[in-house]
Amino acid sequence: MEDQGQARVHDVAVACDTRRGWVTVTGQLSTEIDHPVVDLTLIAADGQPLASTMIVDAPPEFQMTLHPRQAERGLALTLRIEVFHDDDLVCVQEYPFTFEP
Repeated sequence: MEDQGQARVHDVAVACDTRRGWVTVTGQLSTEIDHPVVDLTLIAADGQPLASTMIVDAPPEFQMTLHPRQAERGLALTLRIEVFHDDDLVCVQEYPFTFEP
């Protein structure tokens, strides 16, 4: 997927805990956005969203744990990060990964 504008989220990392069924996402926002809203979604290869959450007034460095439904070890997933400012979509970034430790 093409990014809208420049990348606004940097140093994105995904850590999986398959035993607990957790995916922990960390990232760093560009500082030029005041009161950003960060929407995190885990998407299966078939396009089905398995987990999502929103961080309102996100800090410059964020960490959030998501609990994907029906995720089995070895499942191919995509992390979609959408950043909003005043209800406007600022950027969309996607990161493919595999649900495994």
